[in-house]
Amino acid sequence: MKKSLILFFVISAWFCSGAKVYEEELHGSIDFIYASKWISKGVSVWGQQGGFYEAVNFKLWDTNFGAYTIHRHPTRNNSNRQRLDYGVYYQNKLFDGERYATDYRFRWHYEHYPNIARNRFATTQEWAFAFSWPELLECGIVPRYIAFYEYPAGSGYANSDVTGWGHLFELRYPMNASVLAEEFGDQKVNLIGRIFYNDGLGRNKDHDWSHVTLGATTTFELNKDWSLIPSLYYQISMDDSVSTRDQLYGTVALRYAF
Repeated sequence: MKKSLILFFVISAWFCSGAKVYEEELHGSIDFIYASKWISKGVSVWGQQGGFYEAVNFKLWDTNFGAYTIHRHPTRNNSNRQRLDYGVYYQNKLFDGERYATDYRFRWHYEHYPNIARNRFATTQEWAFAFSWPELLECGIVPRYIAFYEYPAGSGYANSDVTGWGHLFELRYPMNASVLAEEFGDQKVNLIGRIFYNDGLGRNKDHDWSHVTLGATTTFELNKDWSLIPSLYYQISMDDSVSTRDQLYGTVALRYAF
């Protein structure tokens, strides 16, 4: 029922925009991603092995709504570890032109493992509420906060004890790579620092600060449609109920924008 209502609101937004919707082009992106590990809210989902993701994201004309799907699968052929996500989101800005201008994004998604019965494993729904303040600090650092709320996708599911909140606090700084070498020119490298508070999100997880993540990511524009996005992260784990070891991992994404 909840999924139907969300889809109804998205479709309604298209029609409320009238004929203008059909005059605008549909934009989005297709990503092909390799990850050395899949780290989700501090948890190494596939242990020490990596995997591939295929992701499609649509920006639904000028409605500020979007929709996406992601397919994840490990490098070793284990069909039971594959996961599919389907989601919709709405994003916009408040207080445009002010020092406290706020970018926000509200997201809902449904996730499941297609080769396992939905009521037997981690089939869940999740809401995420993200806020960032790109003009707040004159030094260029951008603060961001995301609240996550996850719960079983249906009543009577085996994962009824996963319900909980998570809170992510992030600082991001777009460093000019020319400080490392003049050959980089205007290339930007985003330096990222995050800390996560797990408020009971996930099975048998503590209510505690679970991990700190330090990272860097950049985007190489290959041409007007294609880009290459490498990222590197180091996770300092602070709560054994989430992860018993620190984690070094990276991703490389090849993106086609349309």
